[in-house]
Parts: sequence; structure tokens; C-alpha cells
Amino acid sequence: MGAVTGAGPRRGWWSRNAIALVALAVLVPATVGAIGWQEWSGYFQGRHPLVVPVEPGETAELAGATIGPAALVQVPDPQGFDAPAGARVLAAQVTVVPGEEPVGCSRPVLVELPTGRRWEAEYAPMGWRGELGCYEATAPVWINAPYLVPGDAGPFAVELELAHDGDERLHLLVEQP
Repeated sequence: MGAVTGAGPRRGWWSRNAIALVALAVLVPATVGAIGWQEWSGYFQGRHPLVVPVEPGETAELAGATIGPAALVQVPDPQGFDAPAGARVLAAQVTVVPGEEPVGCSRPVLVELPTGRRWEAEYAPMGWRGELGCYEATAPVWINAPYLVPGDAGPFAVELELAHDGDERLHLLVEQP
């Protein structure tokens, strides 16, 4: 009598590794997609938006809203705040009139045109009152944002970015106070 072996038919390499191959077929494209997404999203977040200059006294249409005119005024006595020597307090004033849809915008940033230096609104130390941005505005908003800048800085533009799908950022050019 012949010997009977219990090994049965031998399975091939493909069938022995089927689960690993399916996992590999799913995970490799998913990994490539995740890495690509991470790289491209970083690229789009770091892109500089298109800067749209708006002449002094003019308005601009963006995302259905009318922005401007903008003005920059010297604040003579910022409510008891003592400005450091050689500095002055300026207030950027911008009108935002929403269209049919509510509009949201960032706080305006004051940009010195020759150098590109930028100033954020400084309202807390001065006890400032007024609108510093527009947040889902459905009615016209008058933004009145204060800045503490060096006395010799200027000329300026008021930079305003609206919450919309485009890449535009407005540079509202203003007269030197």
C-alpha cells in the first residue's frame, strides 16, 4: 500500500497572498492620494492672492459687495492713550455694502506701499470702539480700525480680504493724512 499524505494540493503564491495583495492595491493609491493632497493643499494655502488696487475715493465690487471708499485719518487724542514718541495713531475707515448675500471680511491691514510693512489693528490698549471687520454682514458696515504706526511711515493702502471663493484681495489706496 502506498503512503497517503495529508498535505493536499499545494496552493499557489497568488492565492496565499491574496489578502495582502488586495490591501496593497487599496493602500498604495490611498497613500499617494493623501500625500498629494497634503502637498497641494499646502501650496494653495501659501499662494498669494491677486491684489486688486483701488484708487483713492473709488469703490470696488467684489463677491457681490461694494467696498469703499476708504480713508485714513489721524486720531488726535485716542481716548487717553499716550502714543510712544515718534509714533502716531491712524484710523482706516472703509465702507462695506453687502449685495444679496451676507458678506464677511477680515480686519483691514494697513500696508506701507514702498516697503510692504504691515500693521494689524490695535484696538485693545486704546479702548477703541467701532467695527473692526464685517462678519456675515447683511447691512452696510462702516469699518473704523486704529493703527499705531511710526511717524515717518507712509504712503499707505488699506488691505481688505473678503470671505469668498476667489483669490482677490483689495488694496484700497488712501491719501496720506
